[in-house]
Amino acid sequence: MRAAIALILVLCLAGTAAGLSFDRAWAATTPENVLNIAVSDDGKTVVVLTAATLSCLDADGTPLWEVPGRHTQTVGISGDGSLIVTGGEDLRLYDRSGALAFRHDTGFFAFGTAISPDGSCIAGGFDNTRVIIFRKNGTGAYEQSAVVNTTEDVIALALSLDGGHIVTGEKDGTIRYYTGEGRPLWSYATGSATLSCSMTDDGGYIAVGADHGIAELLNRNGRVLWRQVSGERRPGTALAGDGSLVALGGDGIGFFSTDGTEIGRIGGEEIISIALSGNGTVAAGAGRAVALYRPASRAPTEEERMASTPTAEPEKPEGETPTPTQSAAPLLAAVAALLCARRQG
Repeated sequence: MRAAIALILVLCLAGTAAGLSFDRAWAATTPENVLNIAVSDDGKTVVVLTAATLSCLDADGTPLWEVPGRHTQTVGISGDGSLIVTGGEDLRLYDRSGALAFRHDTGFFAFGTAISPDGSCIAGGFDNTRVIIFRKNGTGAYEQSAVVNTTEDVIALALSLDGGHIVTGEKDGTIRYYTGEGRPLWSYATGSATLSCSMTDDGGYIAVGADHGIAELLNRNGRVLWRQVSGERRPGTALAGDGSLVALGGDGIGFFSTDGTEIGRIGGEEIISIALSGNGTVAAGAGRAVALYRPASRAPTEEERMASTPTAEPEKPEGETPTPTQSAAPLLAAVAALLCARRQG
């Protein structure tokens, strides 16, 4: 209990970032450690996943509903907050009231799951080395549109705005990029045993979190644009839908531009999971603590603007375009980072 209280105190601190400022809207504790978190575009719906439960909270942190976690590791939410996807024993889609809207059972566990921001596409990565993609038909029902056979089980997934681009993270540390029909375009080997990934609406940027705190930003061609290290564990990652902001979790939450310049930070202990809404709301999970931050209404002070200047240039690798697979294994020796995505429109 003391550990949970300590984490809540950390997450209760108003987030004053260099150049970006946030006020804490609320904080809460969960019965078990937070595994994953997601937030709608307007910041009014937050879903929190633990080993035991999937919980939905409103803009004030009030619990709305809860269902069993069913051994899942990832959760996703549509931009309008009306649909929530999760995996585990099967692939499931819930509506905003917590009612089951769709279920697909293959007899295998779905460890990686994702929903496109517009809600038209969902995907599940099953532990039979298959990714199954579903799309809404003319009646609004989801039907299978493609099956992708992978080398290893998929543990992380991300979709572009309408599912026209797909990113997967496999158990052997390989990131793969596909068309919406499942045609492979490139792969990138991180050498990491665990992965997180996120993608911009147009599929132009991909953020990857790997072991030992390494976070990397790749472009649509698989080229590594920059990497950061923060913390000691695999960082969560998030991207603004328009590509204007990259958020990395580790020792607090760091905010970066796509050129690798740090433009803000929320201090704190190691953040396990983060998510960013379209209006800049940040949801964060650390241990059994969850907090929601909203952008501060005040303008940053001169001191904060000065602090936004990075003290060191991010590492910018030369010539790391996978053709088709490039290894980043030697890079795994740093700290954990986590990305937070804001969509506009």
